[in-house]
Amino acid sequence: MSLEKTFPVNRKMQVFIFNHHISCAFKLWTYFVACILFQPFCMKEKFKVMESKINRPLMYLAGSLIWLVIISVAVVIFFIFREISGSGFMNNMEYRALHFFILIFAEACLVLCCLFLIYLMVNFKKKYFRRIIVDEKGVSVYNIRNEMIHQTLYADLHHSNDVYLPDISHRIHSQPSFRITLRIFKKDKTGQIKEESIDLDNNSFSIKNKFELYRHFLNGIQTFRPELKIGQRTAEQYNLESHLTENKKISE
Repeated sequence: MSLEKTFPVNRKMQVFIFNHHISCAFKLWTYFVACILFQPFCMKEKFKVMESKINRPLMYLAGSLIWLVIISVAVVIFFIFREISGSGFMNNMEYRALHFFILIFAEACLVLCCLFLIYLMVNFKKKYFRRIIVDEKGVSVYNIRNEMIHQTLYADLHHSNDVYLPDISHRIHSQPSFRITLRIFKKDKTGQIKEESIDLDNNSFSIKNKFELYRHFLNGIQTFRPELKIGQRTAEQYNLESHLTENKKISE
């Protein structure tokens, strides 16, 4: 009787253990699949968003100098007007006609110059302001109304069609002003691979973290497009070797 009583108990225990093993195996398999499927999203969430920073002291200094020029031109306009009106129109036309017309011409030029500078200062920010953001998608450029005017995605980058050029490299320009750009390759509308440039230099608004923006974009290429080759000189220029371990941690 004791054996018959214990057999059902052992049978239930075996079924319980079997079900427990199946449940654990299913949970491990689900976790493994989730890690594979959602790893890219986790990488994107961990990739830091970097935004351009305006060099405000330099911008305010340049703005102050321009307003000083405007005030100086306005003062000159005022004294020329006094000179013209003080002697009388007919008197100037009769005795100093050439001098009078020179003053009139100078007055008109200075007024136009002053109006142009005032218009430029009032509309400067609306027309020339650019905000640059580097994130998990790529690099995006926005105007003051927060409208995207240009975007370069990591997904759009291609391998170089020149055997002597790496997929990503930098170039130094001296004309019309000194600046650094990144050379990339993308497909155009016809499907052909063309060389393009990423230029984060804003001549109107001085950006003080251009170097960090370029380096962060290159870090994004290492993270999301590791199959693309970054030139050795570019990697050294932007100190990418020290960030390689960090990118590996992000991908993990």
